[in-house]
Amino acid sequence: LLKLEYWAWKVLSKDSYQWINQPNYLNLFYTLISFNKNLIFNYDYIDDNIKAALLIPDTIDLINGIFEQINRTKDDNDPFFTIISLWLDNISLFIYENPQFDTSPIICHMNQYIGHNYLMTEQFLFYLIQLQQPTIAQTIFTTKQLFYIRTCSFSLNSYLAAQEEDFPFTAQEIMNYIGNDFVKIIDVHSHIIDMWSEKLLTCIAHLIGFISACCWWNGENITHINLL
Repeated sequence: LLKLEYWAWKVLSKDSYQWINQPNYLNLFYTLISFNKNLIFNYDYIDDNIKAALLIPDTIDLINGIFEQINRTKDDNDPFFTIISLWLDNISLFIYENPQFDTSPIICHMNQYIGHNYLMTEQFLFYLIQLQQPTIAQTIFTTKQLFYIRTCSFSLNSYLAAQEEDFPFTAQEIMNYIGNDFVKIIDVHSHIIDMWSEKLLTCIAHLIGFISACCWWNGENITHINLL
């Protein structure tokens, strides 16, 4: 099983165009994603260190390869975004349930990269501005947008919930960068909850989770909340 998980990481970190449209590959990845999620919440008799060895890659190069794939992808609805979002979501779930692994060099590197290259970017702000519209066309919810708003927010949420220091930005810097747009999203959509689509719900839920993690980061919740 460890060899299979390692093989999956290697495939995900290389040229996705070679396999992304092959049903056999997709079925295998979706099966592995489902298995990994069950592994996190079930199989209590399996030691957490063994689960970590299965879920977390053993080299930074594998994570970097995935990010390189993401950065090269031109199609905003490329199915690679869906696969990798679900794959990374499982890591976030595991870290959320097992915060003792939050200091793993791989996890630290992954979230620092997400912070630098996805969160604190104009692209992230663009997606937040899209979500401020009272009437949202479902076409804006591309697989790339969901990767940014849902997957990256969830990863940083699970990371910051347990991590005290090892992040390139302070909570104040994050709040100053995205806080105003977050408040606008909540202000607009809190009055029209019955119109929320499933994708809007998941975006708002993960943004709230991430902002909450920022607010409670280092225990300075009042200071951080006042920045909103």
